[in-house]
Amino acid sequence: MKTLQQIMIALASVTLCGACQWGNNTLPMADVLKTDSVGARIDDGKGLYHISAEFAKTPAIAEWMSEMLGGTYEGDYLDGSKMMDYYAGEQKKNMLKDFEVDIDDEAFEERASMLQFNARFIKDYETPRYVTYNLTEDIYCGGAHGSYLIYGQTFRKSDGRRITWDILKDQYSDEFQGILKDGLKEYFEVDSDEKLQECFLNPDHIYLVPLPQQPPFFKEDGVHFVYQQYEIAAYAFGLPSFVVSYDRIRPFLNVTGQRLIGE
Repeated sequence: MKTLQQIMIALASVTLCGACQWGNNTLPMADVLKTDSVGARIDDGKGLYHISAEFAKTPAIAEWMSEMLGGTYEGDYLDGSKMMDYYAGEQKKNMLKDFEVDIDDEAFEERASMLQFNARFIKDYETPRYVTYNLTEDIYCGGAHGSYLIYGQTFRKSDGRRITWDILKDQYSDEFQGILKDGLKEYFEVDSDEKLQECFLNPDHIYLVPLPQQPPFFKEDGVHFVYQQYEIAAYAFGLPSFVVSYDRIRPFLNVTGQRLIGE
């Protein structure tokens, strides 16, 4: 006959095993995700390389951060400081290597000092069901202009799942295409399909507007759609982006998406 202590230990073991459904070292996220400020900075006169993060010791988020910075870090994902140190060094090495190919030795030292890489991870929004992180990158390689990128990722708290465009249904329907066109028309400040077509790098996109390459991210005001520079429009147009309210997008969400946003 088992003692009460043995029963309690067995129940605790079942609970923990049930929580570890993904990854080898992962538990579901807490209701309120706690973060620490971590970062790394290299400023050696040959460029500036800076990474900062609102770091959560949650494998799903830490792994995503690593992948967004290159996916080559082999250490402990939960050691945020070491991971940021590693990627600052890798960024310096890679940018200098790429830059050196395009410039002669005499001018290299002077112009290499202009190299800059700034990356910042922030916890942007949180509910009991999900948390959304954003990554911004500001990169300058000595050319006519730099580049500015924004990435977002929403994680389901129950299991750490990354939310992707798989949550959509009927995305090729006229109704959903109308949602995309309305959002882009507002961004580009145009009022017709003909004028919107003129904004696209590929005019054929007016017939089937593509989804952004980066996944959707969820915030208080709705689902955010963000296209990167040159993805669908010229550099001068910036990062075409818009928000679709939950009421409007709900009919196009599958069950996973609808459960994520709740009632």
